[in-house]
Amino acid sequence: MRYIALKQELCNNIKELKNDDFFLLEGKLVFKNASTGHLVKEYLHHKLGNEVKIYTQKPRNWPHWNTEYEMELWFDNLPKIC
Repeated sequence: MRYIALKQELCNNIKELKNDDFFLLEGKLVFKNASTGHLVKEYLHHKLGNEVKIYTQKPRNWPHWNTEYEMELWFDNLPKIC
């Protein structure tokens, strides 16, 4: 539920972000576009400061996926922000 609430908050507060721009996969947010991932990272840094560590990396794109993803983002100790 924490990630569902997070996704709703992000989509409601970042006007450039659409619901299908990113997905939750294995505890990480996976973005179709790296620039969208960076918008989310900036938003979370602004909202949370140094309270949480945010990590990014290029995801592994599996051959059976229909979409190629450019960035994944995950957290240490994500507090309840919604």
